[in-house]
Amino acid sequence: TFQFIAFLSSSLQREELLEGYGATAMAGAGFFQTISTRSAGLQIFDLNHLNQGMHIIYILMMYLSAAPFVSRMYVSEQALDSDGRSVPTVSSVHAAKARFQSQYLFRHLSFLLFAFLLLAFIHDPRAYKYYVLQPFPILFELVSAYGNVGLSLGVPGKNFSLCGAFSVLGKLIIICAMLLGKHRGLPAHTDL
Repeated sequence: TFQFIAFLSSSLQREELLEGYGATAMAGAGFFQTISTRSAGLQIFDLNHLNQGMHIIYILMMYLSAAPFVSRMYVSEQALDSDGRSVPTVSSVHAAKARFQSQYLFRHLSFLLFAFLLLAFIHDPRAYKYYVLQPFPILFELVSAYGNVGLSLGVPGKNFSLCGAFSVLGKLIIICAMLLGKHRGLPAHTDL
């Protein structure tokens, strides 16, 4: 709901978004866009025409979309022992929280920070001549790749996403982020 309210309050006065839409159609399209951002990456409006605050909200939603669910899932995760019986992999809620903090708040976030710094150094405007890549769109692309969402701010005048303008090393970093996000240690079985 917060994302939808932020979308409406920041977008209803933008002329480039209202062209061809009425306020009611725009509200409906905005609702669809806010519920599909975290999982499908489907967009009706060009992200470059949205308020830059919406980009920050999208980044947070893409990163945090699985985190609360995953932290609850660790409590009920089970494995099979040598006799074929189900045994819990964590003994308590405290152990599940510690595992979650270790995995996501340290390992994954530190990888994303390192990848972001590396991408920023690789695509410095003075060293990389193909396209001027600003830090914020790079961060948006990286978090979208980690969340396996598929959103991109794109390259103006081109028909490919922003990572299409990355160097080969930059594309490999994006692939690693996608793999890390895809295989983020989700449990094999839950009782939810």
